[in-house]
Amino acid sequence: MTMAGDRTTAAGREGTVVILSPSGRLDGDIAWAVEGGLSAIAGRGHRAVLDCAGIVDIGPAGLRALLVGAIACLCEGNELVLAALRPGCRAVLAADGLQAALKCQDTVEAALDAYARSGPGDGNAMRISVRQEPGAVVLSLSGRLDATTAPVLMNAISGALEHSRGSANGNGGMTQ
Repeated sequence: MTMAGDRTTAAGREGTVVILSPSGRLDGDIAWAVEGGLSAIAGRGHRAVLDCAGIVDIGPAGLRALLVGAIACLCEGNELVLAALRPGCRAVLAADGLQAALKCQDTVEAALDAYARSGPGDGNAMRISVRQEPGAVVLSLSGRLDATTAPVLMNAISGALEHSRGSANGNGGMTQ
């Protein structure tokens, strides 16, 4: 569990699904903890549910954390499912266009049920692998490319290009 003021992030496990439960404003330190947690969950091949019941607002760093977490999950053949989004947070995601790219369920239980129905390792999820070659960034895709996964793919492409431009500028992946 990570604490920052009156905000916390906790994790639990239900079978092969790891449930991350942040609270407070999803921005700053909490966003970094969520991003790192989702990336670690994905890297271990687990499925991820983000229990959003305790999130009162989502800032720019929080939006980035959700996007990076979703991409990490997709790259490993899984999906990130958001559960129990408050109306204000749902509106933030909708305004940024992320609601269409992320799977959302009304409750954690509904998210777990959705995973249970899809069986182990939903073979239909899109996998994205990225590799840097001299003068090129190569993205390899497998699995399902549809209206849900296309926005995540577009963001993966943008991120890979941004990283490539930063590397070409000799500043370690940071664009100027």
